[in-house]
Amino acid sequence: MSQTEKMTDEQAGQQLKKLLVDIGPVLLFTLSYNVFFRMEPGEDGTGGLIGADQAIFWATGLYMAAAAVAFIYAKLVQKRLSYLLIATTVLVLAMGGIALAFHSKLIIYIKPTIMNLVYAVIIFGSLVAGRNVWKLAFGSMFTLPDPVWRTLAVRWALWFVFLAILNEVVWRTMSEGFWVNFKVLGVIPLTFVFAMANVPLTLKWTDRSNEDYEAGRDNKSAEQEEEAS
Repeated sequence: MSQTEKMTDEQAGQQLKKLLVDIGPVLLFTLSYNVFFRMEPGEDGTGGLIGADQAIFWATGLYMAAAAVAFIYAKLVQKRLSYLLIATTVLVLAMGGIALAFHSKLIIYIKPTIMNLVYAVIIFGSLVAGRNVWKLAFGSMFTLPDPVWRTLAVRWALWFVFLAILNEVVWRTMSEGFWVNFKVLGVIPLTFVFAMANVPLTLKWTDRSNEDYEAGRDNKSAEQEEEAS
């Protein structure tokens, strides 16, 4: 195995671990809900431990625990703490704790709405303040001109607003089970497709400077210039 291939494998492994930290708690929430949901007691009161009506509360408790573990792992092992990860952990623990304390399913349902709107506010607020939080979060992975970072930040902020609206539509119109499973079978795939849709813009301007952007010299133009010279 070449050094380049070894580095690529290591980078892939690191990205996989980051992905597990980011979506692992959600996956556990959905999986545990489906398990607990099927533990409904029989008509004679035996054969189950939790019951369908309580499944979402048990799943929320595991979600909170997983989010706390993921946060600690990101801090101590991965040595990274983004604004979005901090906001996610705080909201999951705070709203989850309130939901469990008051035994409120409503708070659990609207939590994704509030979280996505908070993400959007953080991103838009950072742009207004002149500090692009999207660049701060992913600047170590890509080198892009500042206007491209702003474009990506705005796109993702609008995406989070879309997800907030989508969550409101789904939980208000569909069953609880559908809403829970849609978080994994719907939101994650949709977000992946959206992320892939932004790849061409990223590749177009990777390793280009602000001066290159102002001159319209993207990677394709730079290659053409090199071939012509």
